[in-house]
Amino acid sequence: MNGPAIAANSERFAALWPSMATGEMRIAIKTGDGLSFGTAHTLAEGAAELGKLDIASWRDGRWLASRIVSTDNQPTLRLSLVDGEGVVSWEQDLASAVGGFPRLASAEGVALVVWAEAGDLPNSSRVGIARVTAAELTPTSKAD
Repeated sequence: MNGPAIAANSERFAALWPSMATGEMRIAIKTGDGLSFGTAHTLAEGAAELGKLDIASWRDGRWLASRIVSTDNQPTLRLSLVDGEGVVSWEQDLASAVGGFPRLASAEGVALVVWAEAGDLPNSSRVGIARVTAAELTPTSKAD
């Protein structure tokens, strides 16, 4: 099932979920203290968004979000660094031809992402894994 994900960071929480209420896939995020959540922000939307998402706490009140997007007709695993307001400051595609529901975990400035992918033999699969460190998460600059 393509459902929600939630993560905690000290006394803050973030919820990430897919929705097709408007006809196209929208990935939404809300942050809060667990008693109340702020306004939902759109992390991403459009026909390329496939969902299959996860979220993990990161440093300085930020979050790491993973999701599957269609890139050149391939399911691609994308990792995003998101601030407390739901704004993406860094994004990178980690793998293509991804299957299943990738999972994300982080601790002390290191994140691990795991996913299923096709194996070398027919009808076989294997696990892909990526390790991401704080030094690799360089914020992108956005033009106005």
